[in-house]
Amino acid sequence: SAIGVGLVTLFAIKYAPLWLSDQVSSAEGWLSTTAALYALLSVVALNIYEWLVLWIVGKVTHYQDITGALLYMKRAGFSLAAIALSPILLLGILSSNQVTDIWNIILIVECAILVFLFIKETLAFFIDKKIPIFHWILYLCAVEAFPLSLIWALTTRS
Repeated sequence: SAIGVGLVTLFAIKYAPLWLSDQVSSAEGWLSTTAALYALLSVVALNIYEWLVLWIVGKVTHYQDITGALLYMKRAGFSLAAIALSPILLLGILSSNQVTDIWNIILIVECAILVFLFIKETLAFFIDKKIPIFHWILYLCAVEAFPLSLIWALTTRS
């Protein structure tokens, strides 16, 4: 998982100019140790938030076994994504600008496939445990979508 955190940090730094304002991304030395540290801290904070929300839900509802299984699925999915995406991400980072577009398309397709597989796996888990689909949707919104949308809003705000 530590390698995956590093790869997500590299991903955030590589593609930050796509969503940051031109003033920030073109500033001299914006891609410094500080930017890498902020990206790394954001990734770690996101993982801590997701873990904390699931842990609190498990304590409040007395379903630690289910939330523990969800945490395990998240770790396994994150590890799978790190293994599957690392070659494409590293090739995209190290390639020239002409070839980078091809790697970006492959990376987007691979990310979409992994997200689909994770959603399919969590849905199957919720159905198997006879947990209502409404709770699955709440899980996806509170644990998966909210922190990502918050980070997106903070990085794209002018």
